[in-house]
Amino acid sequence: MEKRAHVAEQMKRLKKSINMKKSIFIFAITLTLGCASKPDLKDVTKIHEKLIVFEEGEGTYSEGNITLIDGERCVIEKKIIYDNEGKCLYLYTAGSEGLIPHSRNYFRGYLPIEGAALNYTIKIDKKNNWILDNVDTIRVFKVLENEIITDTDKKTGRFRVYKY
Repeated sequence: MEKRAHVAEQMKRLKKSINMKKSIFIFAITLTLGCASKPDLKDVTKIHEKLIVFEEGEGTYSEGNITLIDGERCVIEKKIIYDNEGKCLYLYTAGSEGLIPHSRNYFRGYLPIEGAALNYTIKIDKKNNWILDNVDTIRVFKVLENEIITDTDKKTGRFRVYKY
């Protein structure tokens, strides 16, 4: 009887040891992948365009509002073109027939940029690896070859695409 109790105790210790090793292994993999996949803005010198988009889904949209982002068809809700200083130069908003153009410089065929849109700015904080988008600090994103993609906003279903 004592021998069985002793064997049972050893089995418990062995299971705890194995579970502890599994936990340490899973933690190490998670830590390694988390650090390895951290996006880096070191190669990004200037952001020249921002899109606010959502996945196409079941709706019907003008072809002029459709773009391909990371292999998925997406609908452009807003498009902003920035000048060399990171200020909004052109703004395009979604309309039923396509994108409606606005310009800071009042070009023919463009509506004027008005209100808060006049103050749209974009900057890159390389020290902290952040994108400063107006009053928003973008910390979580994925860097692709010519684009930076943010996570989808759970409330609106929209995400941002920055082109550099």
